[in-house]
Amino acid sequence: MTDIKIVLPYIHAHGELLTDENFKVYGGIEKHIHNVYKHFNCIPFHISKDEMGKFHKVRERFNLFLLKHKPDLVYTNFIQKSFLTERYPVLQHWHMVPAGGFVHINLVSGYINDKTIFRAGVTDYQQKRYSVLSQRLYSEDIEYDTILPSSFCENDIGDVVEPTYDITTIGRMNMEKNPFLVTNKLDNKFGLSGRVFTPSPESELVILKDKEHQKFQKYYDNNKPIDFIHRMDVPHSDIMEELKEARVLVSTWPDESFGITALEALSRGVPCILVTKGEMGHASEAITPRPEYVKTIDHKAPPEEFYKAFQELAKLDRNKIAEETRNKHSLGVWKQIYNTAFNNAINKHNSNIVSIGDFL
Repeated sequence: MTDIKIVLPYIHAHGELLTDENFKVYGGIEKHIHNVYKHFNCIPFHISKDEMGKFHKVRERFNLFLLKHKPDLVYTNFIQKSFLTERYPVLQHWHMVPAGGFVHINLVSGYINDKTIFRAGVTDYQQKRYSVLSQRLYSEDIEYDTILPSSFCENDIGDVVEPTYDITTIGRMNMEKNPFLVTNKLDNKFGLSGRVFTPSPESELVILKDKEHQKFQKYYDNNKPIDFIHRMDVPHSDIMEELKEARVLVSTWPDESFGITALEALSRGVPCILVTKGEMGHASEAITPRPEYVKTIDHKAPPEEFYKAFQELAKLDRNKIAEETRNKHSLGVWKQIYNTAFNNAINKHNSNIVSIGDFL
C-alpha cells in the first residue's frame, strides 16, 4: 500500500503543535514524532499535558477523531490503551525502557496475548530489558514484531570538521540523564576542554512536579560545571554545529532506548563513550556501524578509565565514522523500514481482527 494515511497521537512537553512552522525539538521522542510527521502522510492528534492520565476523556475524543478521518493505520509511541482500537490497524512503537517501572509492565501484561497490534521496539537492548522484567513478573516473554530505529541521518549534516574541543554531552538536566557526569569523570585533572548542552534550570522546573523541585535544585547546585562551558536552551541547529567540533561525545544515560544524540554524533564523525549500568550494555551499540567507534563504560568506573577510552576514540578516522554511519542510517533506508512496518501492521490486523470492539 502506498501513501498510507496515518493518525499520529503525540504530546509535547511545552504544548507546541506539530503543525507549527517553528515546532521546537526538546528531546528524542519529540524529534522522532516530528520526523514521522514530516516524511509520511500523517494526521496529528495532539494530547495536552492536562489530558495525560485522563483515559476516558482522551479515549472518547480519539474515537471521534478516528471516525472523522478513517485512517489506514494508527501509529502511536504511547504505551496507553487510549490509542488502541480494533477497528483500525495499530502500530505501537515502544520508545522507553522499563527502568524498574511497574506502570510499564502492568500495561505490557495486557498486551502479551493481543494478536492484532503490531508491536515495534527501537533496539534489541530495549526488548531484552522488557523481557527480563516480564519474565520475572509474569513468566512470559515480550516479543516485538519488528525493530524500528528512532531516527536517521539528516541530509544537511555537512562536512566533518577538525575538533576544537575535547568532550561533550547533550541531555536533560536531571539525575537520571546526569549530563554533569562528564565534569565529574573528565575534569581538568586531565586537561580536557568540554561543553555540556542541557536546558536551563527554569525550563526543567516547568515540566517537573512540585515535589521534585527541591531534589532537582540540589542536583544542579552540586554538579553545575565550573570550568566547562555550559550551554542552556540553545537551538538544536546550533548544538549540532558545536557538536561536530567535539573529539568525543559521552552518552551519560544508561537507560537510553536508542540514543539519537549518539547517532547525531557518529554521523558527524564524533565517536562516543556510552555509560552503562550493570551488564546489559547500552542501546546505542546498535547504532554504530563498527564496534570500535564506541566504548561502553560502567557509570561507577574511575575517571582514569573514562580518560583512557577518550584517548583511544580520539585517534579514530572521523571521516570514516561519518561516512559509514550515514550509509547505515540514511533517510532512504529509514523510510523503507517504516513503510514495510506500516504494511505489515495493516496485514497483521486484517489477518487477526474478529470484531469492531469499542465502536459497537
